[in-house]
Amino acid sequence: MGRKRRDIIFYFIIVVLSLLVAFYIGRISGLHPILATSFFIMLVITVMLSIYLYILWRERLNTTVVDQIKAVADNPNGINIATVDGYEGIIQSVRKLQRDLTEGEKLRNQMVADVAHELRTPISIFKGQLESIVEGAIPLTRESLLPLLDETSRMSKLILDLRQLSLAETGHLKLERTWVHFDNMMEEIISILDVEAEEKEIRLKLVGATNSEVYCDLARLKQVFINLIGNAIRYTATNGNVEVHIKKLEDTVEISIIDNGQGIPIEYLPYIFQRFYRIEESRSRDYGGMGLGLAIAKEFVVAHGGEITVDSELEVGTTFLVQLPIFPLS
Repeated sequence: MGRKRRDIIFYFIIVVLSLLVAFYIGRISGLHPILATSFFIMLVITVMLSIYLYILWRERLNTTVVDQIKAVADNPNGINIATVDGYEGIIQSVRKLQRDLTEGEKLRNQMVADVAHELRTPISIFKGQLESIVEGAIPLTRESLLPLLDETSRMSKLILDLRQLSLAETGHLKLERTWVHFDNMMEEIISILDVEAEEKEIRLKLVGATNSEVYCDLARLKQVFINLIGNAIRYTATNGNVEVHIKKLEDTVEISIIDNGQGIPIEYLPYIFQRFYRIEESRSRDYGGMGLGLAIAKEFVVAHGGEITVDSELEVGTTFLVQLPIFPLS
């Protein structure tokens, strides 16, 4: 039996056992069926996220090892290393491999810490709300269950975002490309976000035109620009301005998202595309941010062969610049 098949069976057994444990706890605790179902959902999400993180870490670790060994094996000067330098070349290669493994371990630890940090708040809210309902401090009503639904949705989105980000980072993201009229797409996005802008009395404006069709994944690009423009709206004060400038430059289209919000300190700019990075913890949480939106936006743009940069000045505003090729890269 292959290793992958054994792993699938092992993970299946873990999930089944988790379901049985959840069912048993729900039965013996005498919880209301709705509360038992909520507990069941929480347990399943937590177990599946843990399994996913373990698989992701192991794949990255194995990829690092295999790539390094291939690099040594494919080295056209490999024979010279062995004959001229003796074991020195081999020792250096092993040391480099060891450093790569150490970096992989650091990445795994950081990822686990970040995800644990993200799960801490929704799980705490979930636990506190359930305890209050069980103790009778809060009546079991639709309103008392809504926070549980919100936090469950938050964790589901976290899992989906992590999945998309890991696929993009490892080059396994499949783009469903088609020819898209770029101006029409941007007009649709502006129309979607107009409601949010009007609620904050922010003037949202689309400037320019490309008169171009772009060969792209429509859903992914819409996610990129909804994220970027949505951020500009959220972090711009009432009565502010958000402008989206689009134009064609030879074989590319250029998109500038410009706001006159509070701006980003220059020392933070190199890090804002990193996963889970937040300039201000409280500010991001106020808007439901998990620090993954910009990381996903960058990876999706790169997957299309494009570039994304940012320029910002405190108390003046921020500009995100995206350049995308019109034609697919060969």
